[in-house]
Amino acid sequence: MLYLVPIIVFIAFIVGYLIKKYNSEEKELQNKYYIYFEKFTLFLLIITIIITSYSSSYWFYIFLITGIVLGYFFKESSLYVGLSLLTFNMYISIFACLYNIVIGNKYLIKNLILFFIPFLLLLFSQDWNSLVVLSAGAMLPKLFYNLKSM
Repeated sequence: MLYLVPIIVFIAFIVGYLIKKYNSEEKELQNKYYIYFEKFTLFLLIITIIITSYSSSYWFYIFLITGIVLGYFFKESSLYVGLSLLTFNMYISIFACLYNIVIGNKYLIKNLILFFIPFLLLLFSQDWNSLVVLSAGAMLPKLFYNLKSM
């Protein structure tokens, strides 16, 4: 049953796209609060990933710092949301679903490919907590984008 979670989270991305497309009457008011809600849901997603995947080993910090560097150069958040769902944690899934509703945009095919690429890793049986921490670190720089417009 948990294998349906990534599909539901991606459907939330499509719902976000449809909301943005058909709710064009209040664009100015929507843009004002859009950035706040995007940052807030991303913050909740990152904190949830860090809390559920925390370990006191040095590998946790290495993957977190590597993720921050990776996220600074490769800014596609749909790949990192897909990586964060590799543990099939329900709390992470809820915040990923909310975040996908907020960021729904017109690049559905590109985001579909980037979102489902990490699920090819499920063909190999391993513990993917280190990649989930990497995805949390990679989403951290996105919190600080567009801070001047806030």
